Amino acid sequence: MKLILIFCLFFNFTYALDIKSATGSLFVHQKDSEAFIKESLLHSSFINAIKKGFKKQGLSVDEFWQKYKTSLDERIQESVKNLQEQESFQKLDDEEKRYKIRSLKFKVKKSFLSLNSTITSYSIKSITISPRNPNLRIMKVDVKLDEIVLTKKYFSLVKKIIKSSYDSLYLDISYTNYKFDFTQLGVSNESDFTSVVDSHWLSWFEKYKTDNILKIESKKISDIQNTKSQEYSNSLLLKVDVDMRKIDFNDDLQKYTFAFTISGYLMDIYQNKVLTSFSTNKEIKTYTNVSKDRFSSLVANYIYRQPMSKFGDIKNYLNKPKQLLSRYKVVFENYKSIKQIEQIEKQLISLGYEYGLTSNTSSLTQLSYVLDIYCSANKKQLVEVFNRLRDRKKFDLIDMVDTLSVKFK
Repeated sequence: MKLILIFCLFFNFTYALDIKSATGSLFVHQKDSEAFIKESLLHSSFINAIKKGFKKQGLSVDEFWQKYKTSLDERIQESVKNLQEQESFQKLDDEEKRYKIRSLKFKVKKSFLSLNSTITSYSIKSITISPRNPNLRIMKVDVKLDEIVLTKKYFSLVKKIIKSSYDSLYLDISYTNYKFDFTQLGVSNESDFTSVVDSHWLSWFEKYKTDNILKIESKKISDIQNTKSQEYSNSLLLKVDVDMRKIDFNDDLQKYTFAFTISGYLMDIYQNKVLTSFSTNKEIKTYTNVSKDRFSSLVANYIYRQPMSKFGDIKNYLNKPKQLLSRYKVVFENYKSIKQIEQIEKQLISLGYEYGLTSNTSSLTQLSYVLDIYCSANKKQLVEVFNRLRDRKKFDLIDMVDTLSVKFK
């Protein structure tokens, strides 16, 4: 819980990069509206600010923009082609067509990769007309960039983090019924009830299967437990336990009350390691005036829907980057305030995004502040992240073999 709270605290506010006098430009056409001119100049200025932000972070500006331009050109070509195929567009005169295409290109540029989401605030300093060309407008803007969002945008293009890839996801679903028999729900046997829920859950996972799972099947843990068969060397098991408890049954009043809880865990079969787990809140559900032929369907539908948000969490977990995290202990000394460490910590989380870097306070005394850092980087790569910090000149970094020592000057 401590780790979660600290992690959330770090992301409750942004750590901004200040970019002064970012410059944007636009060659104005006769039909351009003032609103279009201002929007275009702002976007151009933001792009210039983002380039400067990447440079401040020590990231390869050319590598990003080369991939950005290639991807953007493809998107623009596709959008223009779709526009040109529209019957309404074909009826326009040549000038109107050029204007439509110009407007569309800007719309695609502005939305592509949602780069504007990196901007936390801005202030327009000036809009001028070039003395050499009266059709050229120039804008200067002071911009604040969200450093973490900026880093994520960079690595969304430059470095694709490899996702986990699995052969199979097996579902093992079991039911525990207390103080009642499944025949009381209006079915002949337990299987008539459970098979309906099982098949619908299996269908849900197949429908929303992430692209890193080859197949999804139903299989009992008892069939694969303690095995080292190659068949399961790269597969996962989702164990789901459905707890159904009878609270009160009154056949005369046709009133039936249950308590439902659904829990489970996701396990790497070959490593016999639980990756994540879940549990729904205990829910009390009462059914009244229900005929026997509808009773089982109502209960089955309720059970099916209860863990949907938890299954969504499992799906998101499966889609996470695959990273084997190492733990590094960083000792801060000679600091004047906790704020000094917090600023470095925010920069580390941002610059170490490609390594999935997170942190947790290990201990705090009057003499030292110990931070545990978790990331997929090796020590040399972590030291390189430290060396890219904007506050790097304010401290000495010493490799102590077991720890990294940060001594403020």
